[in-house]
Amino acid sequence: MEGLGRIFQKNDESGDIYGLCLYGAYFPISHQKFVDNVILFGLPTWIEVKRMGRILHFFMQASVTVVNTNKSKEKYLQLPANGSSG
Repeated sequence: MEGLGRIFQKNDESGDIYGLCLYGAYFPISHQKFVDNVILFGLPTWIEVKRMGRILHFFMQASVTVVNTNKSKEKYLQLPANGSSG
């Protein structure tokens, strides 16, 4: 999981993903790790969702792991219903 954190941090720093910037915080949060679990945070855009999906796909291929879909949930808040990039 440490490798996944580094990949997200690199993408944060390069501006490929934006994460969320909480009120009063100076740095955006794109992910939070809890032992062997990860919560992802991002802008409410399909572009951000797709970029985070690519990061997860890359990590799964590189580490030969898979996302446990039995305990995974997706919550997309305020995304356009038509799948536009906005």
